[in-house]
Amino acid sequence: MRSRQQFVRKIVYLAVLAGLLLPLSWLSQPASVDRGGQRQPGGKLAQLRDDYSLSQARLGDIDPVSETMKLATLGMRGPAANLLWTKALYYQKIKDFTNLSATLEQITKLQPNFIRVWIFQGWNLSYNVSVEFDDYRDRYFWVIRGVRFTQEGLEYNRDEPTLLREVGRVISRKMGQSDEHVQFRKLFRADDDFHGSSADSERDSWRVGKKWFERCVEVIEKTGRRPKGSMDSEASPLMYLAEAPLCQLYYAATIEEEGTFGDEARAAWAEAQRDWEAYGEQDIPVGSGTTVKLGESNYRFYIDRVNEFMQRLEDSAPGARERLLAERRASLPPEELQVLDIPVNQRDEAQHALAAKAYPKLIVSHIDVANSLPPGQGRNQALKLAVELTNYEIWKSEVEFHRSTVNYGYWQLRAEAEQEPEALAAHELLFQAQQAHRDVDLEKAAELYTAGFQKWADLLNKDVRGAKKYVSLVEDGITGEMMVDTIRKYRACLKQLDAPFPTDFPLARTIELHDQSGQAQPASDRPAEQSDPDATPEAE
Repeated sequence: MRSRQQFVRKIVYLAVLAGLLLPLSWLSQPASVDRGGQRQPGGKLAQLRDDYSLSQARLGDIDPVSETMKLATLGMRGPAANLLWTKALYYQKIKDFTNLSATLEQITKLQPNFIRVWIFQGWNLSYNVSVEFDDYRDRYFWVIRGVRFTQEGLEYNRDEPTLLREVGRVISRKMGQSDEHVQFRKLFRADDDFHGSSADSERDSWRVGKKWFERCVEVIEKTGRRPKGSMDSEASPLMYLAEAPLCQLYYAATIEEEGTFGDEARAAWAEAQRDWEAYGEQDIPVGSGTTVKLGESNYRFYIDRVNEFMQRLEDSAPGARERLLAERRASLPPEELQVLDIPVNQRDEAQHALAAKAYPKLIVSHIDVANSLPPGQGRNQALKLAVELTNYEIWKSEVEFHRSTVNYGYWQLRAEAEQEPEALAAHELLFQAQQAHRDVDLEKAAELYTAGFQKWADLLNKDVRGAKKYVSLVEDGITGEMMVDTIRKYRACLKQLDAPFPTDFPLARTIELHDQSGQAQPASDRPAEQSDPDATPEAE
């Protein structure tokens, strides 16, 4: 009887197990691609793996080597990948790129969802391996191979923002800013294998990089997953949101360097301005629950509020700030008071230390100003103003800090200035001047240089709504150094003609700010070389 009950129990268990096979089969149905090329999501487990990015994106393409390696490790893929990663770092250290590439290939077969290895190897091929070759065509081949490798990682890790961003960074920066960028951009534009049937207008490296950055942002907005930065920390939204607009700005600047002017250049700068302003209007996360807008209207709002509340506080306690400052200055020890009267650039180390000790004692806060009033309703109102003013100053400083991080104000002003007729004409004239200079048509080159610099001066001095709006452009290193580089060529041209550098040169301020070497200055303005009276004369 007992044996019969055990037999029946086993039959029931088998029946239950058989019954569970149907729902398990339905739940675990893998994703697939039908004959029409449409992707089928599969069962619930496959859908959950997709939702949480736990599944590989590559479908219908089984790699025997990869599957064999996974079986051979008997479920120990993690430790095996760590050991291989250690070997890869060693090969990288000793510059054994052949074994490094082979080891990283093994890791991708073993752990195709290990994002860092796709980034590392792609970067390694594009930046380290490529520079081992002398011919720029060979270098370009390895740069593209690195890009292709990173793109292959996207086949296993669909819509991974870190990989999308990395492809955009290599295409835009390596092609557009490396020492060989002129040759790379030409090769990239002519690379039919990479671009396929894309139109010529869509083959510019900056424009292609921009599309990858835009795709990365779309994935971030869709999935909420941020790309990884260095040390696997999350990348800053301030930076990755700026990358696509910056590509457009660099594109507009680069096509002018390459000889594209007029309406096409103006349209490129107009698009760059729209992209940059759209970036400035976004609520960008910059901290725990904190967002900031970098745009001019938001920045101006905080400036106006600070000025308004400062004026209201000063009106409520007239002269209080100056009186408090005078009292605190008078209370300083004599040695600290004395050192404050010494110009900063003339202080020695001890005096700098004394000044640093004195400055905090002279700070008069807004609360101090409010508290200087007699007790009563006036003081209470002043304290409220002081608190609000302090808060607005903090918010204004926050906006200023993040604007300076991405150089927001400069790019906003430059994108607007570059669309002015004077800027467009200046670029074209200076481009023609350098062409004439290369062709040894020196007199024509000098005339074109002179006309181009005058156009730049006209732009900087242009009256826009009662102010010289664009004059501050030369204070930034990007525009200033670009101008100084061209001025050096102009000076070399004049030297070849035995002509003096003009004493009334219209961009003298630019030279003063950015020409540290003195090579762009006229000879009469440079310090005379001092002879050493103790030196032994050389024999003739």
